[in-house]
Amino acid sequence: MEELYTRIKQLERRRIEYFLDAPDNSHEQYSRDIREGVTDLLQEIPLNITADAKQYLVGKILNILPDYEPKCEEQLEQSLRANSTRTDAWLELGQCVWKKRDLIKAHACFKEAVEREPCLPAPKAFCLLSAALRALSDRCADNGQRVQMLNEALRLCHEALRLRKTYPFAYYSLANTFLARFFALQQNREDDLTLALNAFASALKMPTMVKNAVVAPEDLNENKNDTTAAKRQLPRPFISPDLHLNYGIALYYAQFYAKALAQFRRALAIEPHFGQAKHQLDSARQFLCALRDGLNKKGNIARRRLRTLLDTFPLKAATLMAEQHFVMRMKPARTLAICSTLDDLIATSSTANYIGLSLSAVASAAPAIVASVTVRCVGVVSNEEKIPSVIICVDRSSVVVALSVYNCSAKFGALIGDTFTIIQPNLIRFRWKDLGLDDDDNDKKKKECSRSKDGGGGGAGVDKPAVVVVSVDDDDIEAKSAVAVAANKTAENHQKDDDDDAEQCLLMIRIINPSRQLLKNGKPLSSLDCAFAAMSIETQQMQMGNRPRAE
Repeated sequence: MEELYTRIKQLERRRIEYFLDAPDNSHEQYSRDIREGVTDLLQEIPLNITADAKQYLVGKILNILPDYEPKCEEQLEQSLRANSTRTDAWLELGQCVWKKRDLIKAHACFKEAVEREPCLPAPKAFCLLSAALRALSDRCADNGQRVQMLNEALRLCHEALRLRKTYPFAYYSLANTFLARFFALQQNREDDLTLALNAFASALKMPTMVKNAVVAPEDLNENKNDTTAAKRQLPRPFISPDLHLNYGIALYYAQFYAKALAQFRRALAIEPHFGQAKHQLDSARQFLCALRDGLNKKGNIARRRLRTLLDTFPLKAATLMAEQHFVMRMKPARTLAICSTLDDLIATSSTANYIGLSLSAVASAAPAIVASVTVRCVGVVSNEEKIPSVIICVDRSSVVVALSVYNCSAKFGALIGDTFTIIQPNLIRFRWKDLGLDDDDNDKKKKECSRSKDGGGGGAGVDKPAVVVVSVDDDDIEAKSAVAVAANKTAENHQKDDDDDAEQCLLMIRIINPSRQLLKNGKPLSSLDCAFAAMSIETQQMQMGNRPRAE
């Protein structure tokens, strides 16, 4: 029986790591291979066991399949009718019905598993119950009740970590719950986002200790040169495409764009057919390219219009009263430092050392001085995710910056020429080449070239260009040489432009609390502009028909 459980663990691990070993295989081939493994395991179930134990094993093995299997639910229910004290069967049944999106039944199964062992429930049971509560909270119309459910989900995650401090699945569940609460409440609660990022990072650091997966010592003595056997003894990393996707989403909303893109790519490396990860990567690429174009072209407005906007820039005194009123509302009292340009803002001692920090971090680091800067709108950037609202602006010296505004309603918007004054701005700077988007494009072009060569390469059905020999005089040769030199110079200039774009540093200002940080045309934002509706982002844990990666 122990050998069978070892084989089950190995197949579960193979399901998770399948595309790392066979990245070019189709999803259909993946499903066939896993089903073949399941069929083989079913043949290995011992005959000399009780009926309920056999039904449990059949259900557990069928649950390895990525999609819902009716026979799996049937076998587990029969096993529990015969022996309702089997906690692991309740967990398997909950994961099975989750695949068909029966969240209420899944929650009941996980709750039953926790209550069946009141003295020492498994940490996995707490994590799964937490995931069910989090998923059910999305269905709550009452935001207060939703937050209560999320707080209870957090408590369950902490309880799981109390039982096993190095349990990666518990950190993963904790991170997802913090992320869900961040979007359920106003997104100015950056503590939840920071806690989610820390928990995601901890989940990736914690190894997974796979029970019964250690190679026997006698086998190692016989195969000392077998590196595969040696690796199987080491703690296994916690691998989950869903974890990398959700981690990427958290990083993306924190505007750590390079790290977010890296997580989306890692999710696709683990599961190349992961549609949600592809969508997130494509959406991020589209937004960041639009952001770069908007900054490079300064909103793409005519030069004459831009010059008019700069010449009619409002005087500092026009917004001084409103700015001072904003600062007076802060506790403790602060000193206002008005910056004429973005360069002055970067050089201001209160912000120069805090670029990229959260609003609360900047406030605590520089309690005495509050900086402000005024810019004018020259365009907007479309954002499929809706959050944040991104406005392209210029300062008095024509330096361009993008305002990313969180916690604003759909009513909030900007017209070309609108003036925005930012109090206590949080500057974010990043280089385009660090995003790796050009590398993605180059890889795609290489694959297309490779496919065209494989399909064409002088084979049948491909016409080769005919070679025509003609006689030319010296003047023709000189003229063609001049054209070639000009073409080379053009290519070199294009390459230089590409290199300059890669080295370009993009500048953004992150605004978390617009009602306290932003003046529009010299006035505070209206209540309609700042009206907040709770946002639901469905984290991918136990989505896409997959079981949670709990090991």
